[in-house]
This record gives sequence, C-alpha cells and structure tokens, in this order.
Amino acid sequence: LLALPPVGLGAKEGEVSQIFKNCFQEICLDGSAVQPVLDRQATQLNTIMKALNVPCWAPDPVSTGSKCEVA
Repeated sequence: LLALPPVGLGAKEGEVSQIFKNCFQEICLDGSAVQPVLDRQATQLNTIMKALNVPCWAPDPVSTGSKCEVA
C-alpha cells in the first residue's frame, strides 16, 4: 500500500506515518469498522496538520492560504 504523506511535516512525519499504519492495522488486520477508525485517525491527523499549517497534497488540489483538512 503506497501512501504519499504531505510535505512540510518535519519532526511530525513519524507521527503521520504511524496514523496511516494504525488505519491499516485496525481496518485490514484487526477487522475494525472502517468509518470509526478513519474518523478517529482523521482527528489526530488534522491536529498535526493544523498545528503545522500544512497545505493539501496530491491528488487533492494544492491549497493556497488555507490549511488542509482531512475529512
């Protein structure tokens, strides 16, 4: 599974990578319900992205002047 993390995470890159790994673990390996896992992990990802003011990344349109929010 290939996932491209956003650019500009710096020291938080490991935390973001762990969020992607947690989703895979919980959904694919543990059989957890998809939406609750995604909702919980999106909250954590948004917290990091807002703190760092990270723009959206491909394939989403590049955000200019606004923070990217994970739905």
